[in-house]
Amino acid sequence: MVHPSFSATQPHNEALLCSICANLDFYQIFLNGIPETEDIPLDNLSSILRKSYQCNFCRLISFHVRRMWMLDQFPPIDISGIECRMFTKGCGCLQLASYPPSKFRHLEEIPSFRIAGALNIHLMQEDTFKFGRPTDLHCRRVKNTVDINMVKKWIKLCHASHGDICKSLSRIGEHDKRKLPGFVRVVDVVLMAVVPAPSGCCYVALSYIWGGIGAEYWTTKDKLAERGKPGGLSTAKLPDTITDSILFVRQLGERYIWIDALCIIQDDSQDKFAQIHDMDLVYGLSYLTIIAAGGTTAQDPLPGCRPQTRTPQHIEVIQGLHLYAAPPRLKEALALSAWNTRCWTYQECALSRRRIYFTGHQVYFECQFDVLCEDVIAESKCDSTNFLKDSRAEYFPHYMMAVKQCARRNLTVESDIIDALTGVTNALAKAFGLGDPDRAFRYGIMLTDLHHALLWQHNPHTPRTRRSLPDGCSLPWPSWAWATWCGAVDYMSEHRYLPSVVEMFVDPWYIVDRSGIILQLDVRRGSRRVVLIRETEGEGSTGDVVKNPIHLFITGLFDILSASSPPTWVDVALPTSLEFIVLSHTGILGAYDEERIEYYQECLPTCDGG
Repeated sequence: MVHPSFSATQPHNEALLCSICANLDFYQIFLNGIPETEDIPLDNLSSILRKSYQCNFCRLISFHVRRMWMLDQFPPIDISGIECRMFTKGCGCLQLASYPPSKFRHLEEIPSFRIAGALNIHLMQEDTFKFGRPTDLHCRRVKNTVDINMVKKWIKLCHASHGDICKSLSRIGEHDKRKLPGFVRVVDVVLMAVVPAPSGCCYVALSYIWGGIGAEYWTTKDKLAERGKPGGLSTAKLPDTITDSILFVRQLGERYIWIDALCIIQDDSQDKFAQIHDMDLVYGLSYLTIIAAGGTTAQDPLPGCRPQTRTPQHIEVIQGLHLYAAPPRLKEALALSAWNTRCWTYQECALSRRRIYFTGHQVYFECQFDVLCEDVIAESKCDSTNFLKDSRAEYFPHYMMAVKQCARRNLTVESDIIDALTGVTNALAKAFGLGDPDRAFRYGIMLTDLHHALLWQHNPHTPRTRRSLPDGCSLPWPSWAWATWCGAVDYMSEHRYLPSVVEMFVDPWYIVDRSGIILQLDVRRGSRRVVLIRETEGEGSTGDVVKNPIHLFITGLFDILSASSPPTWVDVALPTSLEFIVLSHTGILGAYDEERIEYYQECLPTCDGG
C-alpha cells in the first residue's frame, strides 16, 4: 500500500528499491508503527549486502553494518545465518533486528567486539511535518565542521540545568577550594606561549594518543624559556591533534588549555613525577576535556575541526522520506576507538567533569547528567559514564571498575601502569576519606579494603606474564599485586557488596613498608556481606536481590584502614609460613569454618563453643 501523497515520486523511488523493500510502505510504517512482536522480515544479511548497489534501503543497512562490524578492515565472517527484521521504536526511528531468532543463534561465529547491537534508522527533521510531528527526537543535518554555537549551547545548558553539581567530580569537589599547584603550566592560546597556570583560571584539558615518539614538539628543558615568551609556541611543528585543539579552544572563547606534551617538561623527571601525581587535579578542575577519540596518533586531525576531516552523514531518500542510519551511541563509538585502548586515557576521561568527544562521525558532549550529540535534536538522557557520579556509593566498586579498565588497556612502557592510575586512586582517597593516597594504596592495591582488593584474578584468556621495565628486566613488584602482571584482570562483579557488622577475632594487621619495615595498620570492626544473586529467567525477573538467594557468605572479617597516626612501628619476626582459621558468631549457617570445626580438631586447642 502506497500513501497517495508520494504517488508522484513513487515510480522513481521504486527503481531504487529491491523487490522486498519496494513492498514496504515507509509512510505507514512511520505513521502507525510496527510492534516488536510483529516485526517485518526483510532478508538475510548477506543478501542485503549484495543488493546495496541497487537498493537505497539495503544500502542504508549495509553502510551501518560495514561500519559497525568493520567488515572492510577485518577478515570476513560467516553472516549467512543472520536474518534481518524490522520494527519501530517510540523515538522517530525504525530498528533493525539483525540477529536470527534465539533458537537459531550462533553468536560464537561473530567476534564479540564486532557486535554493535541493532541498527537505528531515523527520520530526518525536514520530513517530520509530513506526519504532523515536532522535530524533537528526530535527526538533524550534521555540518561539515563542528557547530561551535551548538557546543556552546550544550555547555550553557549544563550550567543552567545542573548548576554546582557539574562544577565538580562528585564528592571530590564538595566544599572544596583546592586549586592547581603552582608548578602546573598551561598553553595560552592568545599569546601562544606555555605559561604558569594563573590562579583560579578556567582552562580546557586534552586527552589524546601520542602514537609514538614526538620529541620534536615536546617541551624540554632547552625549549621551556623560548616557549614561555609570547609567540614562542609555533604551531608549525605541532601535530594536527594539538593544533586543532588550540583552534577549538579559541573558537569556544576560552584562553587556556593543558596539553601534557607541552605543559610537562618531558626530560625533567622531577617535573614529570610532580605533575603525574596531580592528574586528579589537572583533569578534575578543568572546565572541560577535549577527547580525541577519532584518531590513532597525535598527527591525526580532530574530526570536524576543519573541513573534510570527518565522515559525512549517510542519508538515503526512500519513497520521498529522508532516512538516516545513526552512528553508534557514545559507548559504542568509544569501544571501537583506538583511544579507548590506551591506559593513560582512562583516568583522563574518568576524572573530567565535562567531556567533548571528537569521533570520526560527530561530536558528543557528556557531563554528569547528560550525553548530547550533533545528530539528534532531543538532547539525550542517556546515563553518563562519569566516574564517582554516585557519591553515596561504596568506594570499592569504583576501585574495581578502575582496575578492570586499566589492566586491559595498552601501555608503551609497562611499568607506567600504577602512574596511569594514580589520578584515580588519589581521587578515591580524597572522595571517600581514605587518608593519604600513598598509604591507602600500594602497588595499585587498595589497602583500606585489602581482603577484597586481593581477590582479583587473571582473565582466563590472558597469559600470565610479568610486566617489565624499559630495559627488559621484570618489575620488582609482589606477585599478589594485579599491577605486576600484564593483561586483563577481573573481580567477581556478580557479587553485591552490602555493609554488615560482625564480631571479629582479628585485631592486628601488618604490612611491610617500602623501606622494609613492618607497619601495624588500624582495623575497622566491620565487613561486607556478599549476596550471590542467582535468579531464574521468567516474568518478574528484575535483577534485584532475591528473597531466598542460593548463596550467602562472608568474604572477610575486617577492613584495613590507613596506617595508625602516628604509626606504631613494631618489631616482629617474619614467619616462614602461616596457617590460620577464622571463627565467628554470626548466626549464618555455613558462612564460616566453625560449621566445619570437626575438620580442624587437630589444629585447635580445646574450644568451648567459640
